[in-house]
Amino acid sequence: MKKTCSNLRDNEVGKELIVDIERYKARNDCKLVYCFVYDPDHYIQNPGLEELSRNEGELIVKVVVLPKAVS
Repeated sequence: MKKTCSNLRDNEVGKELIVDIERYKARNDCKLVYCFVYDPDHYIQNPGLEELSRNEGELIVKVVVLPKAVS
């Protein structure tokens, strides 16, 4: 779980998630990584952040950013 703030926006959150996913990928006992990004002030402007969701071999990665910014 991550919570955005003025210092933790799209790029920084994306980098942290990539590192987190790699750590869990190295574990044999982990089959699902669910990444929840809480963005109450709508710092996330790149909807592509959720595209980090994927299946990597036996590891399933889900990334969800909420609440969504209203356009």
